[in-house]
Amino acid sequence: MRKQALPNCPQWLLDAHTIGEDVDYGVYHIIIWKGGTWKDGTWKDGIWTGGIWEGGTWKGPENRLLYMASLLGIVFDAQDKAVGYRSVTHELTGKYTPHWTQPLGSMTVDHLPAGSGTCCKGLHVTSAGRAYTYFGVDPKARLIRVTFGRAQLLDCDGEKARLSGGFCEEIPWPFLGQKGG
Repeated sequence: MRKQALPNCPQWLLDAHTIGEDVDYGVYHIIIWKGGTWKDGTWKDGIWTGGIWEGGTWKGPENRLLYMASLLGIVFDAQDKAVGYRSVTHELTGKYTPHWTQPLGSMTVDHLPAGSGTCCKGLHVTSAGRAYTYFGVDPKARLIRVTFGRAQLLDCDGEKARLSGGFCEEIPWPFLGQKGG
């Protein structure tokens, strides 16, 4: 099966340079990659972004949630606040869930409990650069900055973070319309 044909294949795998049998494409939401298993939005076993997993449990010395968040540039300040970014359509609807309209201001969303993975209900954020490309580049897309507290961070996989809510505001893309290289 070709990577492009996989249902809900994570973008990092679509972008990954893989050779031969490094990837074994499974069925719906299950991918075996480099000795580990990606299932339903959770890395189950093997080495993932510098950390070690065994049986779906993080075995590294780091705080997994904060480490994975830091890969996105999500770092909490002295007031336990952090910032993530999401891209929405020009009409302020979700790029993955087009029937959902992005509210601005303080919000809480329907979400599954912490530890349920990243590919499930919640408000999803990433870095500004990754938000620009996550579901393909849309030159008309709008950038939403989400400020949130530590308790609102439900899960993170190093690609995206899932939140229970936050304060959402539209900002200009920081790298569009700028000259330089």
